[in-house]
Amino acid sequence: MHTDLEMFWAVPPAELHLAQAEAEKRGYTVTIGKDSIGGNISILAHTTKDSDDGLLNRARLQIDILKDIQQHIPPFRATWSIDDGPSYFLSWEMREAARQAIATGTRESSTPPVSCKSD
Repeated sequence: MHTDLEMFWAVPPAELHLAQAEAEKRGYTVTIGKDSIGGNISILAHTTKDSDDGLLNRARLQIDILKDIQQHIPPFRATWSIDDGPSYFLSWEMREAARQAIATGTRESSTPPVSCKSD
């Protein structure tokens, strides 16, 4: 997991926040998280129909798993989609550029990844 997430260290946090906010607006998503230190993890947003219990129930199960340690988790937003598959394609060149930025301790403005999802 560390290796898979490492490349995101090269992306400026503002760009990651923007990508997460865009993902949150897509159809059939649910976002869990917490807005403040010491707060509880909850469902923060969803674009599902109220009758679509599957995705919301799955989010509630994720929250239940985290409830015993939520006081140790900083504020965050995590968005899942109904198909919960990868949202972006990163080319080899993009991965290598990210790895180089990590190795040199720099953050570069990223080229937007190519979306695999249709809106």
